Amino acid sequence: MNILSVTIFVFLIFILIGIFLFFAVNLYYSIRSRNCPYIGTSQETIDKILKEAELKEGQYLLELGCGDGRVLRQAAREYKIKGRGIDIHGWAILKAKILARLQNLKNVEFERGNIFQVKLGEAGVIYLFLTREILEKLAPKIKNEIWPGALLISHGFEIPELEKELLKTIEHGGGLPSFQRITYFYKCQNPND
Repeated sequence: MNILSVTIFVFLIFILIGIFLFFAVNLYYSIRSRNCPYIGTSQETIDKILKEAELKEGQYLLELGCGDGRVLRQAAREYKIKGRGIDIHGWAILKAKILARLQNLKNVEFERGNIFQVKLGEAGVIYLFLTREILEKLAPKIKNEIWPGALLISHGFEIPELEKELLKTIEHGGGLPSFQRITYFYKCQNPND
């Protein structure tokens, strides 16, 4: 075996170890965050939600629990918004970053992080596809940090703490799982009242 073969072999071993560690760490966080499953939203549903949101060019959209970023990426492509997606699943964020780069989307960013540590006040639109349990824990933060006039979209689950701020709901039909049949739109005028 010559030195080049050994170098290539060692390089490949390091690459495989890196890939293994990446997936092992993400598996650990997926198990640890068992009430944060990754569930994609259908293209038809995203189309309907974004149309109802009436996004304006240049608006800032924050997607919490973004998964592979399909809502944010589509909003950036079609409505020319700026935005940021946050998710706990590193593999989903990696996919979001790769797809955003392939689609040449320079006005969005994705990061692996804790949605409870994100500042919400910077966003004119916030999109959530989170479990009921997570929404209940996130509701006080939303009420304290969201801008008056901001649009909050919760796909799948209502936020009872914001009931009086409910603007409208849209239904997506019976072919979807029950938790994906309704999207709730909240216009937060003064959520602390």
